[in-house]
Amino acid sequence: MKRLFIILLFLFTSISLFAQEHEEEIEIVIIEEPSGPTYRAPAVIPLSCFYYPSLDTIYLTFMSDLGASAITVISVSTGTIDNYIQNGAGLCVIPISSSGLTYIDIYTEDGHHYRTIFIA
Repeated sequence: MKRLFIILLFLFTSISLFAQEHEEEIEIVIIEEPSGPTYRAPAVIPLSCFYYPSLDTIYLTFMSDLGASAITVISVSTGTIDNYIQNGAGLCVIPISSSGLTYIDIYTEDGHHYRTIFIA
């Protein structure tokens, strides 16, 4: 009985190690900001982006309410352009249909433009 328990414990542990998803964090940069006063503190980007290669998906998290945001996904290798809309804070799941260099542009309601570039 002990031997069976140890074998099962080993199997479940090894399966869980192999089944873990290896996520890749993608850096988002500010391309354009609306004109206004200049602040000397670093800009806080209210977005986070993770790419899951095994699922071919991007998880784009809006950490604060940016209003209606237009998301454009451009695949450089195939030339396809996909558009998405995100309203408010929350998670936006974006499927990536092709491999190669991909741009994601995020245009917010208040005039900010963010971009991320990655290889799928």
